[in-house]
Amino acid sequence: MENYRLVSVKIKGFRGFPEQAGEREFRFDQACTLIVGAQGGGKSSTLNAIEWCLFGKDVANKSATKIEERKNWLVKNQSSRETTVEVIFEGNGEILKVYRSDRKRRGNPKFYYQINNGLCHEDEADLRVLLGVELSDYMSCVYLHQETISALLIQEPKERKNALDRLMGLTDWRNLLDGIKRAKPQEEFKKIDQEFNQIISKIETAKAIKENDLGLAEEEAIFHDIP
Repeated sequence: MENYRLVSVKIKGFRGFPEQAGEREFRFDQACTLIVGAQGGGKSSTLNAIEWCLFGKDVANKSATKIEERKNWLVKNQSSRETTVEVIFEGNGEILKVYRSDRKRRGNPKFYYQINNGLCHEDEADLRVLLGVELSDYMSCVYLHQETISALLIQEPKERKNALDRLMGLTDWRNLLDGIKRAKPQEEFKKIDQEFNQIISKIETAKAIKENDLGLAEEEAIFHDIP
């Protein structure tokens, strides 16, 4: 997301922001913005709202985020009928608006993004290409969840290693390496090598038989004076 800078976010009906309280807007147009408040005041919900607006249902998926808290995670505030989040970015001389709702209204898609108030684009994959970030990158480089930071400080060595993997975006690679180890590739390579040698042996045997048949045919042709 190096080409874009967060400017503002508007939130209504998302987790700690009940719809009845109206739309809340937060500005991020300073060099540094500090969010402070009491427990349950909406600090995490503000960051989560930006995350949800950009990545949708994946943020409520424990397997996608690698965050235990996201199991059975609810996006909508319990007393709200609808959840909407609008995020504004600036960059490359453009204004990028991203909008997401949990309800589809007539003439207004559940998700869209637009540049300089132009056409509404509904392809989420295109937005991620435009921003240059996937959810795994966002979770490890942009928004470090408190569960990840806590794991670095208080968890057992194994959990700390997992937290570092999440922080550095290495979880998928770690899972791949673990899968390779469990698959015992050396044994599989040995089996493949044995099967390959068996195939070569069969080919050599078939070749020898054909050469022998050809030799017999040539001898018979000479015996019968066949040109």
